[in-house]
Amino acid sequence: MNNNLENLREEINGIDEQILKLLKTRFEIAQEIGKIKKEQGTQIDDTLREEELFEMYEKLARELGLDGEFVKKIFEEIILESKRIQTK
Repeated sequence: MNNNLENLREEINGIDEQILKLLKTRFEIAQEIGKIKKEQGTQIDDTLREEELFEMYEKLARELGLDGEFVKKIFEEIILESKRIQTK
């Protein structure tokens, strides 16, 4: 296999590891948010917050030259998992 190809794949592996570590951190924060929401008697779903987030994601995706629909799908799943974690 081409040395350059192997190097690029190793680079992707490192990026994927960083993404997973960031997701872990995000979900740990979501868990803390869930605890606070329970203490305050606040609903897990926050439609206004989600609208703000998706506007931010769309804007950032455009700025970065990423497909907005792709980014939206990814964050829909991340937010869904964050809500599931908050309900634990």
